Amino acid sequence: MFKRSHTFFKMKHFLFLFLTIFCCVFVSCKKDIVAPPLPEFPINYLNYSQLKVGNYWIYQRYNINEFGEAQATQVFDSCYVSNDTIINGMTYFRMVRSGSNFPSIGDYLRDSLHYIVNSSGEIIFSSSDFSSTLSSKYIVAGDVDTIALATKKMEDKDLSVVTPADTFVTSDCRTTYQLFPGWDDLTAERILHARYAENVGLVVESSMFFIGSLNSTERRLVRYHVEN
Repeated sequence: MFKRSHTFFKMKHFLFLFLTIFCCVFVSCKKDIVAPPLPEFPINYLNYSQLKVGNYWIYQRYNINEFGEAQATQVFDSCYVSNDTIINGMTYFRMVRSGSNFPSIGDYLRDSLHYIVNSSGEIIFSSSDFSSTLSSKYIVAGDVDTIALATKKMEDKDLSVVTPADTFVTSDCRTTYQLFPGWDDLTAERILHARYAENVGLVVESSMFFIGSLNSTERRLVRYHVEN
């Protein structure tokens, strides 16, 4: 009887030891299991620049009076992508523009995530950053006389605008000029607009203003050709 109980105890002890070792081995093996990597999906950023050689845009100029009323002129400007080049290891596209009275956006541009930037590092447009100040700089005459503080921000997200080419949903890269006292008795603030539409590019753009006059000029898209 004692021998039988002792044998049963040994078997029970052996079974307990076996289960303990099995659990340890199972846990150790489980820790070594590596989950398969998740599939990588390409990130697609919205295209507001259409930077491809051969793409072009034609604009008609409009005179805007002090009340915001627009009058079409028979002056037409063009913009096209002529070629690409490598600058500091990055591919930039040269934009050739007519219309000397319009602000320069830089000869060479590239898409950088959701930004359009020029070869000097200046941000021209953002499709998603509507909270940051994109740039802020003083405009000076000569060496010491300050004319204005120019601040650039994204505004009017998804605003519909009408042009001769079509009605577009746009976002505005707006530059606000805070004029210093003594420069313009008519107003202390002037605003320039650069409205871009997804998969189209720049559709409306303000000209540089003249101090002492509230009249201005802007160009609106008439026709365009873009390929992705």
